[in-house]
Amino acid sequence: MRVFPKPVENIILTSNSFKKMTLYSNFFSSAIESVETKENEVFITYSSNLEKNYAYNCENVPQFTNNLCSVLISNELQQDGGSVGAFVSQSRKDGVLIDQ
Repeated sequence: MRVFPKPVENIILTSNSFKKMTLYSNFFSSAIESVETKENEVFITYSSNLEKNYAYNCENVPQFTNNLCSVLISNELQQDGGSVGAFVSQSRKDGVLIDQ
């Protein structure tokens, strides 16, 4: 029985509120090393440059996260539609992720 990887969640206490960030990094991809989501931002670390996080604005992080989770399930099961790199690329083309 395979156990699906769980994202790492961190809660940051600021003077005004709690901010939640989630890091997804336990998946198979030749292009993407990790995806981190915050309130209105997504940070991507590409395998080609592990020293740099690329920041994107994202209006609907919960929807992006739900779609990412579907991709990650397909990725884990080695099914079609499980390419994290293709998902990120399409999200940029569709304007879901906007360069900062």
